[in-house]
Amino acid sequence: AFAQLAMPDNVCIGATKTYSVNPGNPIGSTYTWQIDGVTQATTTNQLIKTWSTPGTYTVTVVEHSAGCDGDIKSGVVNVSPKPTAAISGTTAVCAGGTATISIALTGTAPWTITYADGTTSVTVNNIAASPYTFTVTPTVTTTYSLVSVTDANCTGTVSGTAVVTPSTPATPTSSVTQQPTCAVA
Repeated sequence: AFAQLAMPDNVCIGATKTYSVNPGNPIGSTYTWQIDGVTQATTTNQLIKTWSTPGTYTVTVVEHSAGCDGDIKSGVVNVSPKPTAAISGTTAVCAGGTATISIALTGTAPWTITYADGTTSVTVNNIAASPYTFTVTPTVTTTYSLVSVTDANCTGTVSGTAVVTPSTPATPTSSVTQQPTCAVA
């Protein structure tokens, strides 16, 4: 079995991992590593792999020593895409009114997001579905932006902003006067 890393292994795209086995006969042994049946370049008891495509992969290794082959050892690696979060909801509201901010999420639930309003940051854990929405009632024009997103497997990328602009109540600029009524003769 894999001595230095538990299997199955769950990784994110871009992760570089080292897989190794304890040598049975360290003097003169060579190793054949395969990922989904494709032989890898290394012949040592260690495989270093940077994962670039999401999916489920089977990693196998066989030790060769003194003309004999050892047992095939294998494990599964689950490679996940990085999650994304995009915030939207730019709008104007009446003074004291509320606006809905929406965050579209990709990846595997549950998600954790952190967003900021220029003054404070808020972290929301265990989001079960996309989109995640929340309401705000700003008293001044406020820009909401995402700081971070993680899903069940990885830390991802964030994008977008939502600007909420409260308006002030309209004030008449001139007085209302009544027009004279004309009599028809």
